[in-house]
Amino acid sequence: MVETVSDWQRGGFPARGAPAYSGKTASVCADVNFLRAEAVSRMLDRRLLLLLVCLIVAAGALWFTSGNGDSNASADELAAAAANRLSERDFEAAAELARAAITRQPGHPQALLVAGEVATRMQRFEEALTHYGAIPSEATEAWLTGQLGSGEILRTIGRLSRAEEAYQRASAVAPDLPLLHERLALLQRVTGRPRAARSHLRELLALGASRPEHLAWLADPFRVLSPVEYLQQCRTAAPNDPLPLQGLAAVAMSRGEFAEAAELLREVVRRKPDALEAQAALGRCLWELDARDDYAAWFSGLPESAAGHPDIWFALGLIAGQREEAAACFAECARQDVEHRSALHRFAIALLERNDEATAATAMQRAERLARLESLVAGIRPEQPNVQACVEAGHLLVELARFEEAVAWWQVAGTEPEIDRRTVDAAAEAAGVLQDLLTRSAGSKPAWQDIRGWFRGETGTTPEILASRDIRFEDEAARHGIDFTYFESPDPTTEGRRMFEFTGGGVAAFDYDRDGWPDLYFTQGANWPPEGNTAFLDRLFRNRAGGGFQQVTDGTRIAETGYSQGVATGDINNDGLADLYVANFGRNRLFVNNGDGTFDELTLPAGGRNELWTTSCLIADLNGDGLPDLYDVNYVTGDDVTSRICETSAGPRVCTPQAFPPAPDRLLINRGDGSFKDVSDEAGVPRGGRGLGIVAFDFDADGACELFVANDAMQNFLLDNTAGAGESPRFEDVALVSGLAFGADGEAQACMGVAAADFDADGVTDLFVTNYFNESNTLYLQQSPGLALDLAASRGLRAPSMPLLGFGTQAIDVDLDGEDDLVVANGDLDDFSHEGRAFRMRPQLFMNTGDGRFEELPESLRSGYFDGEVRGRGLARLDWNRDGRGDFAVSHLDEPSALATNRTATANHFLALRLVGTKSARDAIGARVTILSKDRQRTYELTAGDGYQASNERQLLIGLGAEGESVGITVYWPDGTVWAFDGLQPDTGYAIVEGATVPFRLPPVERGRARPQLTTPAASR
Repeated sequence: MVETVSDWQRGGFPARGAPAYSGKTASVCADVNFLRAEAVSRMLDRRLLLLLVCLIVAAGALWFTSGNGDSNASADELAAAAANRLSERDFEAAAELARAAITRQPGHPQALLVAGEVATRMQRFEEALTHYGAIPSEATEAWLTGQLGSGEILRTIGRLSRAEEAYQRASAVAPDLPLLHERLALLQRVTGRPRAARSHLRELLALGASRPEHLAWLADPFRVLSPVEYLQQCRTAAPNDPLPLQGLAAVAMSRGEFAEAAELLREVVRRKPDALEAQAALGRCLWELDARDDYAAWFSGLPESAAGHPDIWFALGLIAGQREEAAACFAECARQDVEHRSALHRFAIALLERNDEATAATAMQRAERLARLESLVAGIRPEQPNVQACVEAGHLLVELARFEEAVAWWQVAGTEPEIDRRTVDAAAEAAGVLQDLLTRSAGSKPAWQDIRGWFRGETGTTPEILASRDIRFEDEAARHGIDFTYFESPDPTTEGRRMFEFTGGGVAAFDYDRDGWPDLYFTQGANWPPEGNTAFLDRLFRNRAGGGFQQVTDGTRIAETGYSQGVATGDINNDGLADLYVANFGRNRLFVNNGDGTFDELTLPAGGRNELWTTSCLIADLNGDGLPDLYDVNYVTGDDVTSRICETSAGPRVCTPQAFPPAPDRLLINRGDGSFKDVSDEAGVPRGGRGLGIVAFDFDADGACELFVANDAMQNFLLDNTAGAGESPRFEDVALVSGLAFGADGEAQACMGVAAADFDADGVTDLFVTNYFNESNTLYLQQSPGLALDLAASRGLRAPSMPLLGFGTQAIDVDLDGEDDLVVANGDLDDFSHEGRAFRMRPQLFMNTGDGRFEELPESLRSGYFDGEVRGRGLARLDWNRDGRGDFAVSHLDEPSALATNRTATANHFLALRLVGTKSARDAIGARVTILSKDRQRTYELTAGDGYQASNERQLLIGLGAEGESVGITVYWPDGTVWAFDGLQPDTGYAIVEGATVPFRLPPVERGRARPQLTTPAASR
């Protein structure tokens, strides 16, 4: 049977209002692969032969079944015979019959259609296009089929603009034909035009023809499809076509290659100035590159229609920066497109800066729901959708007042949840309130002519010249007796890695024997499962007074046999001795320091959340009772979390975190009698966030510690204890209203490492967070106590981080100039080299050039540790040789851990401070020290958790710059008391004891000789 276009519409897809999904579907990857030229034969088998050919065969026409036909046969009879030969795959005969029909009646639509199909089957594409193009438009169905055939051929041979034109001509005649919208949506997404694609995706939804991948594209409209090889082929096939360039630019932007993307986009808009999605993307690239000299030319090149495009306003909002007009630009973007998550998020943050919390909450709530929807949908496999995830997506869409999409997702899941009418009405009302708010706020958007004034005298920043600095870190682990490699338990029988194999191990720097020199503890993996493991154990390396390290684990009675992850150190019982808390995949373990070089294990509460996968942990007093508590950052769970490996385009590889349910974190409160109580539920600890990193610090400068938890592909937590001092904690997650839940674009990122410091010297602690490949690291700079903005892009940290995947990070004043710099450990999870990702990655050093602006150490100056490539994980800060220059230890996968010793040549001075609590917990976590220098007040805070699976040396190492004069400090203790001290000498260490009126000067360094235990009042409680 030969199908007409009408048959195709009736039988090939559900009618309008019919279920959008009936079971089996192709994956997004399959659709992208379908674009490739080598798939032409398969494509024609599936689409053209069955669907596009032979509108002409009537039951009585098939008598013409042999030979080339009677010389007196009519054109209709010849065309019918040609169609019959085509169905028998006798292409030569079919072609001859079709030519005869066309000769007898030029412009015969059915004959031209068969001739075009025959030429297509014989891969004579230009001939086929000629035949299809000659079909008269009056023969509507034949003409429509010819336009479809032309579009398929043009798309296959890489002439994308012409293919799109053919599809659009057909769509104008047959707007209810789903395949046309499917083709246009895919083509536009592949060529970097997701906004254009959205209209066709909505048509598919209205027609009841959406497959799960179409619904996913609506839920995450700006996710980039990246068939780079195909786009390159199209670029070669049609050198003057701007669409392949725009698609390649979108891929480059997704990889953080903004200079390359800008070059491609400039060519696109030169050829097609009214390509507004390309114009908006170019503006975004210029902002990413801080190319201020190019802003004016870009703006001048915008067509008049640009003011009606939301993405243009978003780019203008980015370029506006800290101007007041930025908020109105983002509001106008969101007014035109209320699904623009990034614009809503940035608009809400701008309102928070103005202390308009109530209004900001409306926009922030929608941005947060959109981010949750994107994260949820990212884990749904179109070929095998997770029913629960589809149902949850539907509920989120109801909250967003996107009811048709919600129903479609529930149809995918094969369920129809009952929804209270009041829920629907409330969602619709909230959407209306937000639209009114955006309309009012956008009313103050800058006039087009006024925007030109932004760029007068606008120039790019001149980067700090680092060439004169001798900045060096040398890996001296082997030289000084540290020989340790984390064992991730690879399975030689499978390709790809299981989830637990990528996280790696932690490292802690602490003075376990109180000889004044920081020692090192490395956590170790195990053969999986770890039961009965004795081959791979955690290791403690004792610092021999700066003369090297000695492995002493066996004599300490620490026998950590589990599959260890992070580690925390702290004085759990306030006896002046540092204890150890080890995070495991399974039961975590607490080792109490006996003071004689040995440790005893303290039993922790069993059951509940005790057997989960803990990645990072901390020891800190979290309820103000003077007793240090324990917090576990837990990752993912599920029956197959230790065995599942996911299929990718490169074969089996490590899964994404969305493939598994998040695990709930755990809080253990110290009872003061050697026991702990699990209060996770009553304290309001979140039920799950896929946590990887943590820092306890005083975010809002109120004297109490907040907990920042870095989550993987979910919004971060900032847990604020609203209970009084000494009471059982009651946590409230305030990350959203504090600006710490998402990155600058309002997107949940794969957050891992965390560094805390006053990066811009404004007196409050900021956060730097490492993220995934093709995601920017984030720099949360506090604008006022309790509100932070991600300013990574404008401070030089966004673009350099995009092609790398970050884990551990710390703030270290490398050259003691008074500005906290950043070190970052990078490395991939699995081998994704087919995507252009390095497996081993170079670590990074970012020098703070002042006011929280950073410049990456240039390649010409990289040496020692920063000149290699590794798979870095946990990273801890210390000054192991007590020379006043900050060092760091980092755990690696597949190769020995490193002791990166700071050998930077500098004449600058330092101050080393150890804080000892008496009323507060002994570790004094959350205590802050301010120092006034060069008319600037800099703040240093003692934190816990210290990011990704790490614990730093409990010492504040402060760079004083070139001035060698004495300095004064002010100490803010966690209980609210404040003490000021003057006359502290540079290049000296001091112990500051809570309640003591004078600082205690530490003995000078005698390298190679251990000094006796400190017995000054700083050691008494």
